[in-house]
Amino acid sequence: MKVVIYTAETEVPFDEFYKPLGSWSKIIFSNKKQFDERAVKSLLDVTDFENESTVFYIPLEMKAIFFELLKKFFKIELKEEKNNSKLNDSLGLSLIWEKFSQFYEKLKIQAVLVQTKTNGVIMAIDISGNNPLQNKMDEIVKQPNGIDAIFVGNVELEAVIAKSKINSQRQIDAELMNGCLVGLKDLEQIKELGKGELDYALFQLKQGIVCISIVPDSKPKMWLGFITATPQGANRLLHFRDKFLDDLQTLVLEYN
Repeated sequence: MKVVIYTAETEVPFDEFYKPLGSWSKIIFSNKKQFDERAVKSLLDVTDFENESTVFYIPLEMKAIFFELLKKFFKIELKEEKNNSKLNDSLGLSLIWEKFSQFYEKLKIQAVLVQTKTNGVIMAIDISGNNPLQNKMDEIVKQPNGIDAIFVGNVELEAVIAKSKINSQRQIDAELMNGCLVGLKDLEQIKELGKGELDYALFQLKQGIVCISIVPDSKPKMWLGFITATPQGANRLLHFRDKFLDDLQTLVLEYN
């Protein structure tokens, strides 16, 4: 889901509080009506938040109250996308009907936001600006320690939600990170064997090694992954992983 914040010199060319733009996955809210919390709540109750094609176009003056409602009832948090310069061209508002084309010409995009949490589940970590987690991961990868990339994974989603820059002298396929997360939920059942909870899992690959471990007390459950792009040096990878693990886990827990 995306939320587009707009301003316009003219009013929307319809009388309803909101209007679908071709389909119900794209909704624009009126800039000439008062915010209707009941109507918005009913609309959001049937919204597929995880669908990338879901877009809400919200007037700037409704931004704060709309975000508050998303967080209050649906535990949704948002972050601003930085690269949205071409978004005006892709909105397609001018193609809906002739009256809308005149409104579209006066419309200006102020911000585009994507969700970082849905129902309390972290969808992504905002790594823009001076982010301590991002800075720490990048700093570690730059050091001569055999760690060529670091990533954070969401166990429930089986998806990477944050990652470091990759060592510029190595080649690592970004899909490797997502691939390692598939099926990790099943690994947690190892604790039922009576030997305690899983400490870490080590994947020995022909061209590298991946070491992943659960972040203790993380809710939802998070994994930290360390990658070396050489098939040797598992002991070296584990040594430096242990050195940086506590600091990284503390930073990840700040997002819980």
